[in-house]
Amino acid sequence: MLGLRVVIGVIDARRNRMENRVQLFRDTLRRVTLRESLSTSFCPSNPPGWICSRSGLGHPVLSKKHLVVIETTDSILARRNDENDSWDPDCTQERFSAPDVQSLQRPVSVAGTTDLEQQPPDGEYGTVLRPIFVHPAPRLLPRPQHAPAEVNRLLTRCEELFWSDFAGCANAIRAVIEAILTDQKVKRFALSRSGKRTPITLHHRILSFGKTEPTLAEKMLAVKWGGNAGSHEGAAPKRADIFDSFDLLEHVLEEVYEKKSAYLAQLAKKITKAKGPLSAKKKKRKR
Repeated sequence: MLGLRVVIGVIDARRNRMENRVQLFRDTLRRVTLRESLSTSFCPSNPPGWICSRSGLGHPVLSKKHLVVIETTDSILARRNDENDSWDPDCTQERFSAPDVQSLQRPVSVAGTTDLEQQPPDGEYGTVLRPIFVHPAPRLLPRPQHAPAEVNRLLTRCEELFWSDFAGCANAIRAVIEAILTDQKVKRFALSRSGKRTPITLHHRILSFGKTEPTLAEKMLAVKWGGNAGSHEGAAPKRADIFDSFDLLEHVLEEVYEKKSAYLAQLAKKITKAKGPLSAKKKKRKR
């Protein structure tokens, strides 16, 4: 019996390791897919699958039946008033709209501009759509079960701004960190020497939180620095920077509201203490 338990324990340990690897692969694939599918431009004949804000499932964002493309007034006038025959079709400026896309569980309105980009596989230039307005915005970030309404509201704000304003999106991500700290009862104000109530900076609030959660505080500081780029003059954040902040914020949300690392550490401790699978220990008790 002891030998059988050892074999079962080894099998379970290998299975757990495999499940962890599969989950890591899925997480990595989800991030890669998210970055690729949420490109700020895409071909009309090959729209990406966005995550519905209500169902949480992926659906094509639009179909040709809903798509309306119109040349702008400025572009029409420039073409008509071309007296030197210098007009080039590549100079055409267009706007598109796709109101109430029904492929999603909740109807979505999409609007933006068109552009010319090289298309695979031959590299020829073709028209692409560049959304600057999506409402309701597709789901980009998780909604932890125990997160407060204010945190979820700001997460939705991040998703809305992603399409039109990277700087504003970075700022909204920073605001999510503020809301999380407030929910975790981290002080927002302090008394000055004169007895006046003054706000505590986000940086110092994170440092205060880091006294008990140093690893999470490090991630929060990184998000804060990214958010600062959206608030001050200088190099504006780019799409890749926003996704970096999304990855860090997602980890913070999971650790604060789902305690994933703490749960896994406790589970590992129990299995190690039992020197075998927990299911075998329960069967032994029943006997």
